[in-house]
Amino acid sequence: MLRRRHLLSAVCLLAPVLGAHTVPTITAEAEFGADRAYILRVNLDPRLLISEQPATLPPVPAAWWFDQNEKARADSLAAAAAFVERTVRFQAGDSRLEGGWKVVAVDSASAFPLGPNSAETHLLAEQRGSLPDAAGEFKVTLDERAAVGLILLNSVEGKPERYPQAIFPGESSRGFKLPERTEPDPVPVASMAVDRAPAAWCRVESRHSAADHLLVALALAVVLGGRIIPGVVMIALFVALHAVAALAVTAGWLPEAPLWMQAAGWLALAAGLFQAHRRRVFRAAACFAIAGLCHGLSIAHLHLTVGDGTTALREAALTGATQVAVLVLARVVVALVRRGRRGEKEGAQIC
Repeated sequence: MLRRRHLLSAVCLLAPVLGAHTVPTITAEAEFGADRAYILRVNLDPRLLISEQPATLPPVPAAWWFDQNEKARADSLAAAAAFVERTVRFQAGDSRLEGGWKVVAVDSASAFPLGPNSAETHLLAEQRGSLPDAAGEFKVTLDERAAVGLILLNSVEGKPERYPQAIFPGESSRGFKLPERTEPDPVPVASMAVDRAPAAWCRVESRHSAADHLLVALALAVVLGGRIIPGVVMIALFVALHAVAALAVTAGWLPEAPLWMQAAGWLALAAGLFQAHRRRVFRAAACFAIAGLCHGLSIAHLHLTVGDGTTALREAALTGATQVAVLVLARVVVALVRRGRRGEKEGAQIC
C-alpha cells in the first residue's frame, strides 16, 4: 500500500497551486525488486473522474460507491484505468511500461479495501510486470491536461526514496536508477541436459535414498515366512501407486499432500506388516496400496530421480525390482535360520 506518511508533506506542496478547497491529488508509488520486477500503484480521488474542476467538489463519501449497481461500479473502475493510462506515463529508459491496470475501491485514509466504516472513497489502480532489457532510468510524466499534480514515491527492495517527488502537469520526474540486470551463473552441462527433458511437468526430485523401501522388503520377508508371492504383490502395489501419485502431483493433476501424509504412509505400512503377520493377505495388500499413495502424494518423500515420465517410471520399476530381490534374499536367510533352529531343537530332543 502507499506509504502515506511519506506523501503527506508532498501533498502540502501542491495545495497553493490547486486552490483552498480540499485538494484532490494523484499519488503514485513505484516498487522495484532486485529481479527487476515492478509494481506500480496509482491512488485516484474519484473527483478527478467526475469533474474537470475536481477541486471545486467536496470529498467523495463511501456511499457513492456502495449506492452504485454492479454495472455502474464496473464503469467507474474502467474509467479509472483509462484515466491513468492517458494521464500518467511510466517509462524505463525509452520504453513505456504498459500492461493492464487492476482497479479497486479503497478507503482514502488507509488505502485498504473500502468498508462500511470508511468515510471517503478512493480508487487504487495497480500494474505488475518486469522491466524491459533496455537500460535507462525510471521516469514518470504527467499529462499537461491533468487538472491536478502528482506525488511520486519510488522504492527498491522496500527501501523508499528519502523524499517524494511533486510533479506538475506537463512535467516529468527526475530519473530514478533501476536495479541492474544480473547475469545468471553458468549452468553445468549435466543440468542443461536435464533442462532439455521433453516432459518437464513430470520431473521429480530425488531427496531420499531407497533404504526405507528395502527395510520394508526385509520386514515382509520376516513376517511372511515362506510366502514369497504375497510379498511381491504388496511391493508391486506400493511402488505402482507411489509412482502414479507422484507423477500426478508433479503434473498438477493432484495437490501436494501436507507433511502429516508421510506419517499416514508409515502407519499404513506398519498396519500392512501387522496384517501380513496375521496372514491376512488382502488386508495387508490394501494397506500397502494406501501407503504407496500417501508416499507419492508427499513431495518431500519421493524417491524418483529427475527426468521425463518414462525415466520416472523406469526408476520406479527399478526400485520395485530391488525390493523384490531383497525380499527373496531375506527369505532365504530367514529359511536357513529357521532350519538351523529346528535342527538344534531336534538334536536336543534326541539327546
